Amino acid sequence: MLKYAPLKEKNGIKRIWEKWKSSGVKPALTYLELNHIAKHVNTTCEELDADPQEIDLQSLLDATLDYYENLNFVDMQLKQLNGHFSYDFEEIGTEKLREKYKVLMQRYRKQKVAILKLRKRNKRLKNRLNPKKPSRRKRRKTAHQVLCSK
Repeated sequence: MLKYAPLKEKNGIKRIWEKWKSSGVKPALTYLELNHIAKHVNTTCEELDADPQEIDLQSLLDATLDYYENLNFVDMQLKQLNGHFSYDFEEIGTEKLREKYKVLMQRYRKQKVAILKLRKRNKRLKNRLNPKKPSRRKRRKTAHQVLCSK
């Protein structure tokens, strides 16, 4: 049966959370989400027959990234190691990978905003080309109708 998180890891999660809070950084993820990431690391390590205590979770996580971004980054790191968990994460370039990931996420966000702007603009242009007909109550008489009604 799979445990949620070992006692040492729960204390480690609490320590990471308190360190983020005391440093003045407002974490983009909640304590519960941090706990879920730790659980994910445990289950992934058990699937790869590795010791989860050898993973330095604090070096993998970034307080400025949200839950899904942190989870993807942790997955990327664990897949890259592919069972070699005894290495120090700084030796394999965690900072370089984190920076690349941040750049990719910023590019993704910019593209998402650009796509939303394009959709909005397309909708406006579509409305200009095919304007909705006003309801009968608000319809004004044309010049021809005014002349013919007299």
